[in-house]
Formats: sequence, structure tokens, C-alpha cells
Amino acid sequence: MVLVVVAIAVSLLLPVGRHQWAESLIRQPSPYTTLAFENPTALPTVLVAGHPVSFTFLVGNHETRDATYRYLVTCSPSKKAFYAGGTVTVPMDRSRSVKVSDDPECSGSPCQISVVLVDYAETIAFNVRLTGITANEARLG
Repeated sequence: MVLVVVAIAVSLLLPVGRHQWAESLIRQPSPYTTLAFENPTALPTVLVAGHPVSFTFLVGNHETRDATYRYLVTCSPSKKAFYAGGTVTVPMDRSRSVKVSDDPECSGSPCQISVVLVDYAETIAFNVRLTGITANEARLG
């Protein structure tokens, strides 16, 4: 018993030991990233072929440092791998909004529009119904 008390006392005197005790006894925050649409109820449900779709998404940084996020905006079905993309730098414990306004060039209806954080495996998506000349061409063939 005396040896156990001496070992604990020595571990509390050393900085490495104090750090290990803190890691073991005090809950440490888990770093994470959030991705969400800024106003999900305002997302478009219909897209006129050949016209841009506009929406805004938020990236929240709950990591242990400032982070730069690479994002891609994709649609499916489409002839393009992605139709928009870029980077956004978000300070630690903050959020940033990103506005997208571009023609996704959907090749069928319904069309799913997705935002992907490339290095973080986070994805959000919504569906639109395609109308217009291109929509009719997609149905025919």
C-alpha cells in the first residue's frame, strides 16, 4: 500500500505524470466539424434547366485550431463530376457561410445537389425537380 501511495505522489510531482492524470480523469473535448445548410426550408425544390441554383451552407470548426476546408458541390445525375468548389478558412470555434450560385447542369430529374467537405468526409444534400427543355430531353433519351 505504501508503494502505491509513493508511486502516485511521484507521478503527481512530475509534469508528465500530472498530464497523464489530467488526460485520464478529466474529460477531453473531441474535435469535430459541422456542415449544414444555412436555411434548409428555403432550399429550392424546382430547377429550371440551364439556370443557376442558389443556396448557402455553413461550415463549423470545432477542431483544436483554425482550419481551411476544401469543398465540392456536385449533382447527380450529371455529365460533370462537380460543378462548383473552393476553400473556406474557419477560425477555431467559429462558423463561416458559403454562398453557391451556379448552373449544376443536371442531366435528369430528380437531381440531387450535394456539398462535400473533401478532407472531412462530411456531406449534405437536397433534391430538385428539373423543368425546362433540358428536362424534357433527359426524359426522352
